[in-house]
Amino acid sequence: MPGSGRKVFAASSVLSSSDVQNYLQDQAVMVFAGTAARGSALGAGTVSAGMVSYLTDVDQIQHYDGSKWLPLPYAVAVGTASATTGALGINTQVAVNVTFPTNRFSIAPVVFAWTTGPRYIAFASTVAAGSATITVRNVSDATGADETVYYQAIQMSASSAVG
Repeated sequence: MPGSGRKVFAASSVLSSSDVQNYLQDQAVMVFAGTAARGSALGAGTVSAGMVSYLTDVDQIQHYDGSKWLPLPYAVAVGTASATTGALGINTQVAVNVTFPTNRFSIAPVVFAWTTGPRYIAFASTVAAGSATITVRNVSDATGADETVYYQAIQMSASSAVG
């Protein structure tokens, strides 16, 4: 049965079909042509939480969470930037430019941005494969000060930011 735990095999080990079914399926990245091929190969009752598969038709790595297959990000970048807002007036905004590694992002990713101060909202207003412009807006009824902007860029597959 899948989910038997982790087992370390010696270089001279002879593996039984039970070893493959009980251990290796849970400890390996399995490669399939697509979801139909994965479903045929694994069958009902042999999939357990934590299993990982690579689908060649969509160039995507997925993991099984115990009830469904979910994509893993193709590329991720996280960071902070300083929004030099100075005395940012009520209902005004400033642009903050951030960059992330272009060697990991082949297309414009989905970018999330936020601040921790209650005075501002932050959102990605322009996004490219290696950079984003984040707009920081003062939404309070008082003049604001400098603020740290946090961002996360996620690309789910080689050809799609949303996966």
